[in-house]
Amino acid sequence: MKLADDNRVAKYIDFDTQTEADAHIEKNKSSYPDAFVVTDEPARDPTDWVCDPSSKTIASRSKRPRPMKDWSIAMSATDAGMPRAVEDVIDALDESTQAKLPQIIKDKHAAKKVLRGQKP
Repeated sequence: MKLADDNRVAKYIDFDTQTEADAHIEKNKSSYPDAFVVTDEPARDPTDWVCDPSSKTIASRSKRPRPMKDWSIAMSATDAGMPRAVEDVIDALDESTQAKLPQIIKDKHAAKKVLRGQKP
């Protein structure tokens, strides 16, 4: 296993046996001097592992932050109440016409604008 700067897995290869894994580490240690073998973990999603390089163990398992994906999901959830095309039409209206819109529409539009401004 090779780690990234944040101690998350940058490179991972699953081997059938400990012997194969150890041989691979030995063969490639000049290119990956800090690489190591984890023996206590089945290969699930190694990108969620945070490792301790000094003890060469998995310190924790946590989802990698994915701000753009999380933002996209939140933005998509607002589309049910106001699709992007409606948002664009409202943006094209002059202020006096926008003022005549029902308050619920103005609130949804404002909420989408705030969320859109938080795009990572």
